[in-house]
Order: sequence, then C-alpha cells, then structure tokens
Amino acid sequence: MTPLKLFYAMAHRGDPSQRTDENWGNFGDELSPLVLSHVTGRDVEYADPRSCEIIAIGSLLDKFSLYRLTQILQYQRWWPSKLQVWGSGFMLPDTRMKRGGLTVHAVRGPLSQKNLPAKFRNEDIAFGDPGIFANELLTEMPEKKWKAGILPHYVDRDHPGVRALVESNPDFHLINIWAHPKRVLADIAACEVLFPAVCMVSLPQTAWAFRIAGSSSHRKLVAVTSSSATIAQGWTSLLPSQFIWTRTPSTND
Repeated sequence: MTPLKLFYAMAHRGDPSQRTDENWGNFGDELSPLVLSHVTGRDVEYADPRSCEIIAIGSLLDKFSLYRLTQILQYQRWWPSKLQVWGSGFMLPDTRMKRGGLTVHAVRGPLSQKNLPAKFRNEDIAFGDPGIFANELLTEMPEKKWKAGILPHYVDRDHPGVRALVESNPDFHLINIWAHPKRVLADIAACEVLFPAVCMVSLPQTAWAFRIAGSSSHRKLVAVTSSSATIAQGWTSLLPSQFIWTRTPSTND
C-alpha cells in the first residue's frame, strides 16, 4: 500500500539528514506523521502543500485559505484531487476558508468549523486534535523520575525565566521540545506534574497544569485549569511564588 502523503510543519525538510534525536523538530508538528501512521496502520511520508493528500495536527488551515497571492502560489492545487482534513485547526480567528476540494473528517474545534467553507459550517463534523492519541505511541510507561516537567513552547525554550524556573528546584526537569517525539512523550510520562513554562514566564494568560493520571496499565494526560493561584489541586505549591500569577480567562480562551 502506498504511503499517505501528509503535509505538516516538518523541520529540516530541506535536508532530513540534519535530524538528530536531540534536534528532531517541534514536538507538536512532528507528532502528526507518527499519530497518523499509528491510527491508520499505513506508512506516512511528507508531501508539500500542492501534492499532499491529508493534513492533520497543527494550525494548518490558514495556509490553504488562499487569501493572499503568496499563498495562492504556494498552496493552490491546480488539479481536482481533494484535500483530506483530519483534526487540523486555524491559527487566525478571522480567516475564512473559501476554497473547495475538501473532505473534512474532523477539525480541532467549533471555532475552526466556523472558518470552513459555508457548506461545512452546519455539518456534524467531529471535533478534536489528533494529538489525543499520542499516549498510544508509548508501548510502556516509564517510572516517575521528576516531580514536575517544564515544557516550554519552542520560542521560549531559551528564555531566562524558563531556566530560572528549572534551576529553582532539583526535582524540576526541562523537557526538550525539539527532541524526537517519542523521547518527549517518555519524558512527559516520567513527570508527576507538567507545567507549560510559557504560562509562568510570559505575559499573563490562564495558568495550566497537567498531571499523569490512571492505572499503571493505562495513563493519560489530564489537564486542569483555573483562574485561581491554587490551580491543579495544590500542585503550584511546587512552584516558587514569583512564578505564580492569575488572571480572569477571556472569551477567546
């Protein structure tokens, strides 16, 4: 069976030989081919926007909206093959997708559905990010090694505040978001609590914490959010006070 042709934000696509286990690519983007292959049982290969069959994890739908000349030149598909959409989303809230030639199996959420072409806006479309299957990529769960994992967005990974947070407690572990995705997943599963560090060091936004929950044979990531400094059932007691702040969630959350 021929491989599925997937477009995603692949790092080092100009020279894949530059990939290493420590510098593989952005975790969320690089999950896409692994999850798609796991769920479908088929091989998956990278394809450019003009020749791909499917898009999945990521804020990719804006790129196919064709509202700028540069996008038309890069993303227009000049033949009638349909683009399969499985769990992708939009990055910009005001993008309106007008192009045809889509088969939509799922989008990331209801706001993404509202930006699809008119024919899809009232259809019964599944919602969800395919990243929800990520835990199935680990064949076994590692033992707990750290009290808390610090998981920064790739643009924040070298932020001084992230480093200060990690150095504040020997039980904190900085997870390399650019390592091979299975390495990142294993590190996440080896932490009792997960803090996306951008919430601690950037401009105020809703604080998030994650814990690994479930039996030893079946664990999942459970997200907890709150507008209170007592978020995550007291897990913020792990954090130095300078890293804790709150705000009232906005209507855009």
